[in-house]
Amino acid sequence: MANYQYTLLFVDDEKNILNSLYRTFRNDDYKILLANSGPEGLQVLKENDVSIIISDQRMPGMTGAQFLAQSKFEAPHAIRILLTGYSDIEDAMQSINEGQIFRYLNKPWDDTDLKHAVLQALVFHDLSRRNEAIADSLKDQNQNLRDQLTNLKVATPTANDSTEALHRLETENAQLRKALSQRDELLRTWQKHLDQVLGPIT
Repeated sequence: MANYQYTLLFVDDEKNILNSLYRTFRNDDYKILLANSGPEGLQVLKENDVSIIISDQRMPGMTGAQFLAQSKFEAPHAIRILLTGYSDIEDAMQSINEGQIFRYLNKPWDDTDLKHAVLQALVFHDLSRRNEAIADSLKDQNQNLRDQLTNLKVATPTANDSTEALHRLETENAQLRKALSQRDELLRTWQKHLDQVLGPIT
C-alpha cells in the first residue's frame, strides 16, 4: 500500500466532474478521496486526515461554501479551495473574507491552474503546521518557566538549591530564545515561499 504524504478530497454532486478531478491528479503523489455531497464529504473527513479539500459551490442540499465552513470543525488543518461559476463569485469572495476558504477557482478550470493552486495550498498547509508546532513549543516552555518561578517563590532554598534553580531558569530562557528564533525564521521562510509561489489564478 502506498504511503502518501498528502490526501486530497474532492466534493461534487456531478460524477463526471469528480472523474475529471481524479484523472487530473491520479498520476501525482497524492491519496485521492471522492464525495458526491457535502454531508458525505463531512463523513469522509471524520474518517481520514485530509490536507486539501476542493469542493464545487453549487450542490443540492448544502452548498460548497456551507460544506467548507462546516469542514473546519472536522478538519481544522485542511486547506479549502472552492470551485465556482461566475454567477457564484460573490459567495466565494464572502467565504474568503470569512476565512472559510483559501482561494477559489472559476469553472471550467484549467488543469495547470488547478495543480498550481493545490501546490500553493500545500505550501500554506505545511508552513501553518510548522508554525503551530513552534507555537505549542513556546507555550510549553513558557509554562515551564512560570512553574520554575513559582517554585522559587515558595521554596526556601539553600545556596546549592538556588544555583541549580538559576541554572534551570537559564536553560529554559535559552530554549525560549531558540524557539523564538525558529519562529522568526519560519515567518521569513513563509513569506519567501508565498512570494515565490502565490500568485493570482486566472
